Amino acid sequence: MPASSATDAEEFARIRRPTRHPALALGAGVLALFLIAKMRTDLAFFLSTPTAEDLGEARTLLGSERGRQVLDREKNRLVRVHGTPDRESALQIDTKGSWTFTQFFRLLGTDGRLFVHRREDPLPAFRAERDVFEGRLLRFSDLSFEDAIRAYFTEHVSATHFFAPADLRTRLAAGIGETVALQDLAGDRVILGRNDILAVELRQPDLIEVGLSNRRFPSAEAARQALLARALQVVGAGRSAAERQIFRLEVPAGGRDALFAAVTTLDPEADLRQVRETVKVRLGDLTVEASTPPGSLVAKQVAGVGTGAPDTERVLANIESVRTLASVQIPDDAYLVVEAETPREHLPEAAMAIVLVVFASVNLAGLMRGLRA
Repeated sequence: MPASSATDAEEFARIRRPTRHPALALGAGVLALFLIAKMRTDLAFFLSTPTAEDLGEARTLLGSERGRQVLDREKNRLVRVHGTPDRESALQIDTKGSWTFTQFFRLLGTDGRLFVHRREDPLPAFRAERDVFEGRLLRFSDLSFEDAIRAYFTEHVSATHFFAPADLRTRLAAGIGETVALQDLAGDRVILGRNDILAVELRQPDLIEVGLSNRRFPSAEAARQALLARALQVVGAGRSAAERQIFRLEVPAGGRDALFAAVTTLDPEADLRQVRETVKVRLGDLTVEASTPPGSLVAKQVAGVGTGAPDTERVLANIESVRTLASVQIPDDAYLVVEAETPREHLPEAAMAIVLVVFASVNLAGLMRGLRA
């Protein structure tokens, strides 16, 4: 070998190949594995079956221990549930700057344990026409916005709950403490305190409200005289509303059918309604006494401050309904169905995971070679 060639070979032999610091290769590999671990829930959903599992009626599902076990087994999978949405307490959610609005509501009869997130805007007609929800089932505790949505519901969202008067009477008769748990007519459990307000609607069977058309009776006096001419007992002054003259009539004993016949003969377009009264009372001011008729409650009527008058009691008879407003509480074991989310949507995450696996493998392999060198 010529002397010059030997010298060149020795110089090239002294040149080391560029390598990265082992700590850098280790950090890059660990970071890639960390990102894959963060994506594991979406990757598991991507690998799940694309056929939705029909879980049936939401009320029945959440009403049994077996149903709750089914929910836990089917989490992070594509499911289908049937139920009635609570549209009164539903939210419209928008992402700032996107002008895309989504719906967020709970299903009635599930005790607040099953919510639906409708992402499509506008909502397709076939989804709007049916109370059937198909999408990804998630635990509420797995959501990134869990704390924010819980706090918002507790502070700002209320729902109306109706109770069976007989159930309320039974619960009051058994005695109540500082709080009491009542089940509303939808099957949801509601926790009420003694200071919570109940609206009790009473039916007044001895009164009927009649609305006579202004086309036949242009003035209130003309309508009143026509009613009196039929020997009908008018109670109060009456009022005008929505192109009608409205009066309250006393219903004679056993004469309800005759009263209806007289009014419809006078005005075939007459509007007849049962007279109702709404009494608002604190839960702690309601009691049950043996002397009251079955189905009645006794409400304490607090006298005005500074009047010196004693508090009185009123028997609430002929109860039609009992309702209250209560904030919507999201239980710790609640679930969420993200409607229209399918495994196919997470194909980009799967592709990204493959890239990260290759990236981690290359860096960890380089690390091992560097350690052996």
